[in-house]
Amino acid sequence: MVSFIISLYCIFIAVIGMLVIMLISIALSYFISDNKMDIFLKIAFRILINLLFVKVKVEGVEKLEKQMNYVFIPNHQSFFDGFTLHAFLPNHLRGIEIDFHFNWFIYGKFLKIAGNIPINPNSIKDSLISIKKAAEIMKMGKSYVIFPEGERSQTGKIGEFKRLPFMLAQEANAPIVPVALIGFQELMPAGTWRIKPRTVIIRIGEIINPDEIKRIGTKEIVNYTRNKILNLYRQ
Repeated sequence: MVSFIISLYCIFIAVIGMLVIMLISIALSYFISDNKMDIFLKIAFRILINLLFVKVKVEGVEKLEKQMNYVFIPNHQSFFDGFTLHAFLPNHLRGIEIDFHFNWFIYGKFLKIAGNIPINPNSIKDSLISIKKAAEIMKMGKSYVIFPEGERSQTGKIGEFKRLPFMLAQEANAPIVPVALIGFQELMPAGTWRIKPRTVIIRIGEIINPDEIKRIGTKEIVNYTRNKILNLYRQ
């Protein structure tokens, strides 16, 4: 009974909290710079996570340079993955998200002001245009988080990776950062609205620099990165 009440509280806080963050962000976008917006979102997301009784451990953050631009490649386990990464990674983060999400009321507007880029997964041509646009933005010092599985894992196991995130790293000549998200699936399993507060881990792997990406090759880098995340997950 107690766990059910806590879950109801968390659902309420998550929904209301995200709505408030999105509305404030949209209002602030008319008055503050892109960099200040990123700072606001990091603070707001951390507050929301604390209100949900979720403790986040970040391992390996010392490997990152704050002003460097990276392509962060994490496994995908829950609704909380994206904004938790935004809150706890030091870099200025953006995302690439399925295009029809940008048509959703409030959320779509929020995605735009947060600097996310829409992608049409059903069109190779449109996807490549989105990748090239993201690569140009990365040259201005921005980093991207892209979930290579394309959707949340239903079982907690890491699925097969798509090539698009790696194409962005190659197009932007940017390092890849493998990231293992641990405990997020139990926090809020895919297919349910139930939230179970717990400790989650963001484990950052060794950075794969552009020269190493070229040496490994276009096809091999996908499984190479996936195996790195699997190894992080098993530590």
